[in-house]
Amino acid sequence: LSCDYTGLASVIEVRCTVHWLTHRDRPARALAVDPDVRARMPRVLGRDGKVVWVSDSGGVDGLVVAPAEGAEPGGGPATEVATDEGAV
Repeated sequence: LSCDYTGLASVIEVRCTVHWLTHRDRPARALAVDPDVRARMPRVLGRDGKVVWVSDSGGVDGLVVAPAEGAEPGGGPATEVATDEGAV
């Protein structure tokens, strides 16, 4: 569990998936839910509306950065920024 700077939402891990949960009556967003990939250790990145987590997509551990609002309009795609083999 990692809260955003306002305390109104959190990024959480549930069974190797990552979700953005608001603390009020807004919808939850699934950020990483691939059954073949372990997503873990999610954290909020400062105040810019992004989150980061560790993923083993491609068979090697790496960091993934994505918008907290998910890949819906205005959110943008998740980006893998580093792996065990170095920066991507």
